[in-house]
Amino acid sequence: MDYVISSFVRKHIDLLRSERDENLQHVFNNISAQALRNLEKEGDALTKLSVGSLASRGLKQLQIDFVDPNNLPLKHAFAVGDLVACIQSNNRSQFLPGLVSAISQRTISVTISDQTVVNVNEEEQFAIIKADSDYTYNCQTRALKNLESTEIYSWRCFNVIRILFDNDEKIVQELIDMDNEISEKYLNEDGQLKFINDKLAEDQRMAVSFALRKKFLAIIQGPPGTGKTTTLVELIGQLRGLGKKVLVCAPTNVAVDNIAQKLCDAGIKPLRMGHPARIAKEVQSCSIDANVRQDNSYEILVQIKQSLKELQEKDGDTEKGGKPWGKIKELSKEYRERMDKLTSEIIRRHPVILCTLNSATTGKRAKSMRHVPREYFDVVVVDEASQALEASNWIAIPNAEKVVLAGDINQLPPAVMNQKAAKNGLCVSLMERAIKKLGKKAYKSLEIQYRMNSKIMSWSSKQFYENTLKADKLVANHLLRDLPGVESCSLTSDSVVFIDTCGCECEEYQIGSGTISKGNVGEAIVVDRLVAALVKSGVPEREIGVITPYALQVDFVRKTLSTRSISAEVSTVDGFQGREKEVIVLSLVRSNEEKSLGFVTDFRRLNVAVTRARRLLVVIVNSETVEDNKLITGLLKHIEDNGLLQTAQEYLEDNSEDLKKDLEENVKVKQKSVVTNKTDSKTEKRKKPASKNGDKIKAKVIPTLRTQNYFRTRQKSQQRTQKKWMKLCHPLNRWNQNLKLNYPI
Repeated sequence: MDYVISSFVRKHIDLLRSERDENLQHVFNNISAQALRNLEKEGDALTKLSVGSLASRGLKQLQIDFVDPNNLPLKHAFAVGDLVACIQSNNRSQFLPGLVSAISQRTISVTISDQTVVNVNEEEQFAIIKADSDYTYNCQTRALKNLESTEIYSWRCFNVIRILFDNDEKIVQELIDMDNEISEKYLNEDGQLKFINDKLAEDQRMAVSFALRKKFLAIIQGPPGTGKTTTLVELIGQLRGLGKKVLVCAPTNVAVDNIAQKLCDAGIKPLRMGHPARIAKEVQSCSIDANVRQDNSYEILVQIKQSLKELQEKDGDTEKGGKPWGKIKELSKEYRERMDKLTSEIIRRHPVILCTLNSATTGKRAKSMRHVPREYFDVVVVDEASQALEASNWIAIPNAEKVVLAGDINQLPPAVMNQKAAKNGLCVSLMERAIKKLGKKAYKSLEIQYRMNSKIMSWSSKQFYENTLKADKLVANHLLRDLPGVESCSLTSDSVVFIDTCGCECEEYQIGSGTISKGNVGEAIVVDRLVAALVKSGVPEREIGVITPYALQVDFVRKTLSTRSISAEVSTVDGFQGREKEVIVLSLVRSNEEKSLGFVTDFRRLNVAVTRARRLLVVIVNSETVEDNKLITGLLKHIEDNGLLQTAQEYLEDNSEDLKKDLEENVKVKQKSVVTNKTDSKTEKRKKPASKNGDKIKAKVIPTLRTQNYFRTRQKSQQRTQKKWMKLCHPLNRWNQNLKLNYPI
């Protein structure tokens, strides 16, 4: 097992380093000259520096001393230990990540790994930019390195480590099968657990009982809309009732605040650790600061602080510059001691404590959790575990003997920018790895969902959940027309709709350097008119969500909707994870002869996008472009068999002058935002860039977004006969001309 752990740790530390550098590269590649000047004014950047000297500093470390070319003093706000990026003025695509190691009046020294040095030209000028804190990266790598130490054999979580790393199947199975006994006073007459929430469904009750009884590790797989958070709240309440101290974590502050709110609603007031600025106002009352202010001894702290302020403002005749420094030092010490004591008391009053995974370090190295003893907790519960980097989990796990992981491995994985790191396993969560290693005995899956119409649900259930999902009777057949004030029409009377853009002049375009984004103005116009029709039918704007994979398309759709003052939410898939809308419109953008799809084919992103919808899902895509992809064609076939099929021409058949006006007014992209490949000859063809994934992009790269680039004239469009249209739409076997609607501009 030691060798397995050691190999895992070394590999993941390298992957984390690559990801950190990729994040820095992305930030500094996209920083503008004006932003750089602003950073320099604030002291967070230095520009036009020269290399004073280079020197080796130990194994694989290099120190670069930067100076002003005119040997002038350097004005900045850098401090020793700051994470920085050093950028050569003539090559911004490469940068050197490092740490500030020394500062003098005219020199700033940066220590970097000599493995990152490609070419340091001492004749070139450099800029140094302060980067985000390395705290998270350091916590993750420290947590991984701790796994290699011999101390793990004395850790309370050692059996969890054995389950997840030991290759001896017999030992692992014995540990998985070990159960806790629950006292009879917590059971009813039938020997079943007494539940706090008597409205729990049977599958939720089974998941809670399973997680309570497991001695070391339990996993709850929660598909979309199945009430995973409700199940976790019941589990946490039961653990508290059993006298257990519970640490509840999630990868993001938003996820932590979400479960904190649900716990409060259930009458379980947790203690929310973390910086107040990162805590949602709805749960501020659970923060450590709020608890301190509510304590009876808070007034004493206020008085001490006021006395300190008065002493610091005093111009007395005492030593060291006229201030009573002895008294100030004494009061400062008293303030810290009283605050530490009060914080520790507040922690002991709360059996349920919440924080993010990356801040779950306890003991001397901790920040927000520094007052929590190392072995204070009995159970660690990780929500949204499928979205967390595995290294982050190992920050929290050593805090307790038992771990409960909850999430959905078929939804969004951990966010990883570095493609090489992702391919080598950094985007595989601990929850996913555990399920694949341990099998079905290690987890319980929720099966009843309370969100989607059964026709929306059934594709996802069959594709990702072994056809186990069932729709609750309250949502199985609900439609938009059932909502108060919504008129009955073809759109509000169906739950799944496919709008085909094939042959409708809806072309994809791309802009950007480095990271290329894509858009499809034709689809944006379709979305605009579709949403307008839904709003006209009485569907509330706040209940309409538009999801698209690309940031450029988000911008297109927002601009078209803004002219109507429609406030429907438009975002990428990441912005909708864990949320829902009555209507979801999915614009897939890709439309090209090469049938190139890029990351649109990511099964988890597609699953998340589809399952955000409650009553209506609309998919807009070019059927010809996606015809070779089984996943997407399977979705379209499902809609063909169960819902409404339309062609985009229904939404684009108004005269082209109106379309031109829409584009000119609504889709204005500045020239500087668009990448153009300058050539010596105007007739020379532009080179077509390729993505990092090797996805050859043959879409047009345009100097400006003009109307004629998107749509042919009305005259050319009219050349398409009804016979041709029916041929283009042949797969739409439920096509019916009588269903054509007139969507007014």
